[in-house]
Amino acid sequence: MDYEKLIASTSYSFEVSPRPESVGGGWKLTLYQDKEEMGGGIFPPGDDGYSEAYQEGFDWQYQRL
Repeated sequence: MDYEKLIASTSYSFEVSPRPESVGGGWKLTLYQDKEEMGGGIFPPGDDGYSEAYQEGFDWQYQRL
């Protein structure tokens, strides 16, 4: 099996979305591999929480290049 081709053809992405105040607010990070949800996390409200979520998603996406 040609692993370099497999890795090159795999798509990694992420999404950071706001959580409703009714469940505590903050941010939800969703990680995707080839459009399939692979995990994620919940982050606190505010700019710092958003930055943490975005950085974790960015790391997920780009550490696999």
